[in-house]
Amino acid sequence: MSRFLSLAAAVFMLAFAGQPAHAYCVYNHTDGWKLRVEQTLGGNFKQEVGEAKGSRACCAWNDPSCNRSLLRNAPVELWVGGDKGTRTADGRYQGLNGTCGVGTNRITVEAGGWVEVYSGQNAYDRGDIRAFHCIAYSTDGKVTGVVTK
Repeated sequence: MSRFLSLAAAVFMLAFAGQPAHAYCVYNHTDGWKLRVEQTLGGNFKQEVGEAKGSRACCAWNDPSCNRSLLRNAPVELWVGGDKGTRTADGRYQGLNGTCGVGTNRITVEAGGWVEVYSGQNAYDRGDIRAFHCIAYSTDGKVTGVVTK
């Protein structure tokens, strides 16, 4: 009987050893924008996302610094901003900038879900801010929020 329990325990451990750690991620699907992600509710995650399409910043849902509640479907609020351009010799920025949303510039996602960020083609205001589209997905892959600026 004890050999059966040992075998069952080994099978259980092997089954979960290959499972990927689930995390919320912000994926960059823009055309060369560098993104910044800062968590504003539920944790204190902060990271830059590379300019290449498919670049991402992730934080594990079971890490208390990313998700204080440690529940996979807990709401996590993120500020996502981006820019595309260059700095001049005197340190000024020349180019475009944008954020997900208006007002608070935040998007909410489940701690085990993800956000995809796309850049739009329509400039507005003074022409220095470009439309951003952010889509939040739940842990099970359903769209839970869309924020467009």
